[in-house]
Amino acid sequence: MRVFTRIICGLLVLSSLPSCSAPEAKEPDESQIVTEYNRKAADFPKPVCEPGAKVRQPRILDASPQYFPLTLLKPTIACPAEAQCRGQMVALQYDWFSGMLRAAYEPSFTQKRHEEGDRYNAHYRVMVLPTFEHPIIVRFDIGPQGGKLVASLLSGAGGYQPGKVIRRVDRAITAAELAKLKGLVSQNELRNLPTSICWGGLDGKETVFEFLDASGYKVMHRWEVARPLAKLESFALSLTGWDDLHAT
Repeated sequence: MRVFTRIICGLLVLSSLPSCSAPEAKEPDESQIVTEYNRKAADFPKPVCEPGAKVRQPRILDASPQYFPLTLLKPTIACPAEAQCRGQMVALQYDWFSGMLRAAYEPSFTQKRHEEGDRYNAHYRVMVLPTFEHPIIVRFDIGPQGGKLVASLLSGAGGYQPGKVIRRVDRAITAAELAKLKGLVSQNELRNLPTSICWGGLDGKETVFEFLDASGYKVMHRWEVARPLAKLESFALSLTGWDDLHAT
């Protein structure tokens, strides 16, 4: 009977019928992750956040440029399962992310928004920090005449020291690439995401997303990237041409 079933399934596959085919794996959605966290956290008391409470300060406050607003450190996120209130970014992350950007000689988006004479009117950046593999930073600078991509690969490891730039791509992006990028970053679903969520994740990497455009400055960072941010991350990495890397 088992052999007969295998023969039937083989015939169905050959005839392109889906009856015996495995279901397609669906990317997780961030709203599902948050819902699951909230369900589990319902058994814990919700901590009371005091935005004016003292928090640990970054160690590199005197370094230049400064990459992120210090207001992100205010403890405004209540995480019941961890029994703590924390900022949208903690000092460790502030130092970590800034160190990677500085090693790649990346510009500061928070400073760019105050600069005059910037020939680009929008900037988007995706920084992928796999714990034991090379950090990758992809930046898009968009202007009235089109845009360009600047990607940097660092010699260090995402969870440790950044190292130095060992690969760089600096090129114009095509009209099709620009249209795809604009479609991804303009989604309301993505624009409405918070800077940070309580759920850490199981993935071995951290990804940071920065936007600077007519809507203002926005930063989001995730330990485990889900839709819709996962699509933007995948798109940015695909344009580097570094197919030999497996940071995704």
